[in-house]
Amino acid sequence: LTNRSGHALAALAIEGDMVAAHGQLPPERQVASRDHKLELRHALPALAPGESAEFTGDIRVPLHQITPIRSGELALFVPLARFRVDAGTLIVAQTFVIGESSDDPAAGLRPFRLDLGPRNYSRIGQRAVETRRHRDPGVVAHAVDRRVVEGDDGDAVAHRILCSHLVLQS
Repeated sequence: LTNRSGHALAALAIEGDMVAAHGQLPPERQVASRDHKLELRHALPALAPGESAEFTGDIRVPLHQITPIRSGELALFVPLARFRVDAGTLIVAQTFVIGESSDDPAAGLRPFRLDLGPRNYSRIGQRAVETRRHRDPGVVAHAVDRRVVEGDDGDAVAHRILCSHLVLQS
């Protein structure tokens, strides 16, 4: 998290969760927004101009909250990691779609196939959801950088998110 504004920020709340994308969910339940708080993950008392802070943690989607996207015989899972940073007068929200990366960097992410049973995925990627395109709940796309999946504990799909930077600008 980097403060690129021209003034110090105080009492920052770093919020986040993960949901499963699905066409039957309204966009506001899939895409992070400045107007809707998420689960508090971290708090930071202050962040000076130009200063950065790094946070880590786990975000889980309980299996019972995953509604597969059906495409013929396929059952697909598209996780969405939602983050919101509230610094009082400055609020930033961003959603990332998570999926399987391909060898072609220009190709999109592939959804996880639930119909194939439990699997280990070694090529996981993320892309920032473009907020101006999120009016259609079926649209989840566009770029960012690092992501690691830790595994499945049998009760929840566990994801450890390592997002490159949320940039705070006024």
